[in-house]
Amino acid sequence: MPTEVKLKSSDDLIRMAIPKLLKAVKQTAFVRGYEASDEEALGLVISKYLNWDGVAISKAFTEALEDANYHKLNQKIQDLLDTEFNKEL
Repeated sequence: MPTEVKLKSSDDLIRMAIPKLLKAVKQTAFVRGYEASDEEALGLVISKYLNWDGVAISKAFTEALEDANYHKLNQKIQDLLDTEFNKEL
């Protein structure tokens, strides 16, 4: 009978799942012998999951800044991204 894991919050889920995901990505996505950082592996996951869509990747980035309470930095980056992506549209 499989053991059911009881999660109390999204924090519990993140602490349980993300380290395993990053370890697997580091082992399979980078050249042998290269020690990728967690940030590099997570960046790879995000870019692939969001199908290399710069707008979606930027949105994930700014949402992370907002969640971490970097409100002023987030606004500056949002303004820069708005200018940059409006050039492309």
